[in-house]
Parts: sequence; structure tokens; C-alpha cells
Amino acid sequence: MVNDKSLKAIDESRFSKAFIRPLYESYGFSNVIGTIESILTGKSDKKLPEDVLGNLGNEFDTVVLFFIDGLGWRFIEPRLKDNLVVKKLTSNGVLSKLTSVFPSTTAAAVPTMNSGMEPVETELIEFRQYNEKADDIIMPIKFKHGYKSRVDLTKEFQLSPSELYPAKNVYKEFANEGITSFTFLGDSYANSEFNKVLMEGSNMFSYITLNEGLYELSKLIDQPAQGKRFFYFYINSIDDIAHKYGAGSPELDLEIDNTLRLIDELLLNKVREKQSKTLLLITADHGHDVFDPEETIYINKIIPEFEDYLKRNANNEPILPGGSAKDLFLYIKPDYVDKAKEKLEQSLNGVAEVYKSKDLLDQGFFGSATPSNRFKKIVGDLIILPYNGQSVWWYRGDKYLKQAKGQHGGLSRNEMEIPLFAYPL
Repeated sequence: MVNDKSLKAIDESRFSKAFIRPLYESYGFSNVIGTIESILTGKSDKKLPEDVLGNLGNEFDTVVLFFIDGLGWRFIEPRLKDNLVVKKLTSNGVLSKLTSVFPSTTAAAVPTMNSGMEPVETELIEFRQYNEKADDIIMPIKFKHGYKSRVDLTKEFQLSPSELYPAKNVYKEFANEGITSFTFLGDSYANSEFNKVLMEGSNMFSYITLNEGLYELSKLIDQPAQGKRFFYFYINSIDDIAHKYGAGSPELDLEIDNTLRLIDELLLNKVREKQSKTLLLITADHGHDVFDPEETIYINKIIPEFEDYLKRNANNEPILPGGSAKDLFLYIKPDYVDKAKEKLEQSLNGVAEVYKSKDLLDQGFFGSATPSNRFKKIVGDLIILPYNGQSVWWYRGDKYLKQAKGQHGGLSRNEMEIPLFAYPL
């Protein structure tokens, strides 16, 4: 069944004419892990409304979560009538619509899912974001400088990964409750410092192909359990293809259909009805917008003097934007914030909306917790949110956007609306 209450809630979460709000208090991505905690431990302060499980109840000993990067609602809705896997999941389970977190990025969503904390608490929001100790833009997920490939964050700024990533994670908490956790990640990134910290306390498995990963997962699920179990399986291929070819491309449609088919063949058909107390959840971190990278608007081209408005670091270099072409975070000198906002609104009329970061913070767009002073510096002073089909960035003479036809990070429906399947195995 399709959960109509969730559809209505997301439809009513409008913000401005073109955007929607993240629903941290109800049908939001940030509450998925809380629902899993509630099922396995009976304890959780934050969880999804009970109707996301329909009549399935919550008496499960094992939960399997597929975190499919980039599989937005826009890709599921047209498959409701003709995709056999989607029809199976929906007819025998529950399909709800959720909102992503803000920014609608993997950089924000993965820490939220693995820690149970909102972006305002994890303080990880983007691929590129400001760091107070470096006094510059860094890439926390890769532990690199945001724009200078040769800068060593440890040598230059005495930064360590442990300072950037949340110490809390659900796997250590599950272990304390006697719950065994298993995490499946692609082989090329499974052993990154980021993942090692976030997944600590779980039994980590890396896979080269999706076939391999699903086969190993189904074998583990079928093994006799000595207690309650949690399986986390992350898939990145759909997001990779969406970035390269864009939403609506045949390459992306093939990847989505193939991923769903493999999950059906190698998991659903193998363990169905063997595991009477196992719940399968499938969700995504965000959707995708599609645009022509050749049409990207560059702030410093349309407003040549804009660099004068930017704050400067200890080396007297301008602090360049954080975020992406769908959610730019700008770090503006205090005396220029209002002027910069006015100039941007005039130049980007019909292309994007411009907000003071403080206003979005105060309205809870990053979560309900009180932001630290450090987080206030991370989100900067102004945020640019382009409309569907539009992109705005900072020109540096490189080809940052030239190969990217798909992007996300903003508040449009295409980026923010995501599915949640609940299905009994």
C-alpha cells in the first residue's frame, strides 16, 4: 500500500513557491534510524509515524536497511504501475514518502543515519564546508582541503579525522543492547577514515559488485541468529550515474531497474518467508535535479566585485563558497551581508532564492537542536538555493561542473522527496 498520510504531510510542507521543508519531527529521513532503534530496542526519542509500517507491526528480530544513494521519489513514482519489484514491495508492504535532511546531500545524510543525530548536531552538511580550525573550506568526507589538492590538513592545520566526525554511532549503542550489526559498503570507499569512525562497532563487509554484496548479505541473513540483528547496506551506483547523465537519462533508468531487479533476485526471492521476523527497509538520502552545466551561472562573473564581499582567512585569501551548485554557502564580511543579498537577489531573479543562513537556522532547517557557535560559522552568512533546472556556482577557471548533469543539495521537491519501503521478509 501507499501511505497517503505521508503524501499529504509532504505536500503540506511547502516553503516558498518552489521548495519544501525537511520534516524532522515526522516523515523525515532523520527519523529512519530512530524507528529501527525502536523496533530492536524499544527505545527511541525520534522515530517516524507508526503508519510507515502499516499493519506490519514492530515485532521483528532483524532489520535490513538498504540505503540507496540518490533514489529519489521522482524515480519511484513512475514505476508504481509497471515495475514488478516496486509493485511487489508496495502490494506486500508499505511505501511512504519522506523528506531528506537539509542540505539534501550524502555528506549530511550518512552521518545522520549512522549516528541518529540531525545535521545541526553532527555538524557535517556538505562535501565542501567551512572549518573553523582551518579557517577555510575543507572536504570533511575525504579529509582534504576544499580547493587546494596539495594542502595536508594535519600538517597545515593540525586537524584530525576524529575532530570532524561524530563520536556517537548506533552500532556501539546496539552492541551495548546485545544487537549484532553488519555494514556493507563498496570496496573503493569502505575503509575510509570517515566510514571507519561512523561504522565502528559493526561487522564491516566490502563488496566489489552489487551481485557479490547481495549474495553475501542473503547468506548472513539465513544464518541462525544468536540475538537481534541489524544489517546496513549502502549502494552508491544510482547516484553516480545520476550525477554523470542526469535524471531521465536511459543510463540512469537502466541502473535503477537493474538495482531493483538484483535486490529482488538475490534477496527477496531467496529469503522471503524463511525469515518470519525480519523487516526490510529501503530508502534514499536525496533525489536529483538535472541541469545543463554549460548554463551554470557563476556569481563572480555576473557580479565581478563580489569577491570583495567575501571574508578573508588568516592568509588574507577569500573564503570561497561551500556547498554545491544547488546549495551555496557564502561567507560574507559583516558590513556587506545585506548588500550582497540584495545584489544576488537582483542578479538571480527567476533563477534562485537567497536566504540569510541565520533565518534558516532559526526555522529549524538543519534540525531542531540548538546550533553551536561552530555550526553557525559552518553555515556562513548567505545561502543560495537555485530552482529546478538551475545551477549557481563560483568560477575558478576549472571544470568543476562541466561533467555533472545531475546535482542535489537544495530544497526542491526533486531533491528533497525520498521513498521508504517497509516490507516483511
